[in-house]
Amino acid sequence: MHGGVYCFRHDQETREQALSASSDGGKAKRQYHQLGRRMKLDTPEDIKRLMEKALNSLWTGKMPANNPAGSLGYLAKTFLDAYDKSELETRVEELEKRLDQAKV
Repeated sequence: MHGGVYCFRHDQETREQALSASSDGGKAKRQYHQLGRRMKLDTPEDIKRLMEKALNSLWTGKMPANNPAGSLGYLAKTFLDAYDKSELETRVEELEKRLDQAKV
């Protein structure tokens, strides 16, 4: 501050203003967004659906991100992992059904 010994943050005359500015800054950083309804997440297929919604929300700007490209890459990888697992789960279930039918 011009002519002062202390900066805005440490000057006793501006103490209340500095505290208020810190509080306002902390509140401004909070970003709470409800992007949809609560989802059941029990299977890879559930995760796949969630990742699909998250990717589309990010792509269309409905979901904020500090690093959209990095977030898209991470979500896409997570989607592919869930996709692979859901496909594998489906194939295993089909094989189990065939084995059960062959036993009869």
